[in-house]
Amino acid sequence: MALTFATEISLSAAAQPQLGHEPNNQLWYYGLSTDSSIENSVANPDLGQYDDLTFEYSPAFLSLQAIQKLGVKALPGFGASMFYTPEYALYSVLVVPIHKESDADSAPEVALTITDYRVDFVITGDYECYRIEFIESVNTYEKITYTCTGYIILPGAGTYLVKCTGYSNEVSTFSQTYETNITV
Repeated sequence: MALTFATEISLSAAAQPQLGHEPNNQLWYYGLSTDSSIENSVANPDLGQYDDLTFEYSPAFLSLQAIQKLGVKALPGFGASMFYTPEYALYSVLVVPIHKESDADSAPEVALTITDYRVDFVITGDYECYRIEFIESVNTYEKITYTCTGYIILPGAGTYLVKCTGYSNEVSTFSQTYETNITV
């Protein structure tokens, strides 16, 4: 059977065009502009009708740095998730979900034990999944864990911003972000 498209959407000429459908029904367009920055615009389909969508400019809020790779995956009921790789770096950044609801639940508590470059963590919270990040300057080291204990080996001495966010199996339920600074 041939696939027939009922509606054709004209998007900008940005490279690597991506669409993400959010739980609030907003349809977000992402792409890379000529200077390799992320370009955003958003449309609001009326009752699921996509015939005459008007995409309006939205200021960049994901990253102000130049990007080389960009990907978006829309998950029904959860929202869009994105990864991008800075143009002059080898690491990728994961944004899950892109547009967080403003009424997030309470932040998890995190206990950290530092031994040389190893950081053991114990997370206390009521979530099924946790994302813990160790950020130093432009480098981020992270773990996604389904248990409340674990460790990470950091590459060297320095001051790290530690962030931890909890995610639930329930649709769009996530925590406020726990933050603290550590010195290794």
